[in-house]
Amino acid sequence: MNLLEVFTEVKESFCSLWKAKYRGNTLEIITHYTSPDSKFISVFITERDGKYIVTDGGWLMSGEYYESSLLKTKEFDPLLFYYTSFYKLRKTSNGVNDLYFSSTSEIDMVPNKVHDLAQFISQSLYTFHSLYEIDQAKDVQQREKFLGGVNNFLERIYLRKDDTKLQFGKSLGPKYESVRFNAIATEADSKIVLVKYITGVTPDYYRRSLTNATVDFDIATGSDLNSFIKNKVAIIDDQVSGFQVKKILPYVRQLEKSLDHEVSRWSNKGEIIDMFT
Repeated sequence: MNLLEVFTEVKESFCSLWKAKYRGNTLEIITHYTSPDSKFISVFITERDGKYIVTDGGWLMSGEYYESSLLKTKEFDPLLFYYTSFYKLRKTSNGVNDLYFSSTSEIDMVPNKVHDLAQFISQSLYTFHSLYEIDQAKDVQQREKFLGGVNNFLERIYLRKDDTKLQFGKSLGPKYESVRFNAIATEADSKIVLVKYITGVTPDYYRRSLTNATVDFDIATGSDLNSFIKNKVAIIDDQVSGFQVKKILPYVRQLEKSLDHEVSRWSNKGEIIDMFT
């Protein structure tokens, strides 16, 4: 039986609106299952050595349906493990991305394999998306809380300095509008102190915060304003759930290279005060 005949079996079992097209020796079946971005899920069938192999084509982890950098975080691993086991799938690699598949020598079982794999892709994506949105909302709340706390603390420090102007959420300058710092203190001699706040409710969010800070400090150092920079300060939230040293340490070390000194822990207020004196 050729693959188009296999597709006919699949259509008759599930939905006459499903479509198919050949990709070399592989048949792509475009199902009516969707991703969170409303993209239709595709499943691929290949016949080899008397078996029908049904795969995701490596598309799940490629970014075809969802941002691949998010899917490749460790937070997605438990979900994949659960759904892979639930649908009795196996995993291999196509040389670039992980590929999920199952196989059968019985033509009557192919529709079930297609259905299970499409469900696996769709449910994995929707579940992760829901959890990601929850974490994202929590992260926004945490950032706002941390930002407010640090802003208030810095304002108290600079109340005693009449010759210093403290501004929040300010860009580096007209030539660097996209490079913004949580706080910039400008002193009487036009020297500036650049400040970044680092937080995150998960290690992944925390790493992003560290990376963004490193990039902005590096841009500032390489800019024509470098001679005006008196100090660069990174205040890290060491009291949040995303602060897991083993998972973020390489990113902290990279940030410290950009600063030319250690980061300042929020739990050590005296250390932070010293950075501004």
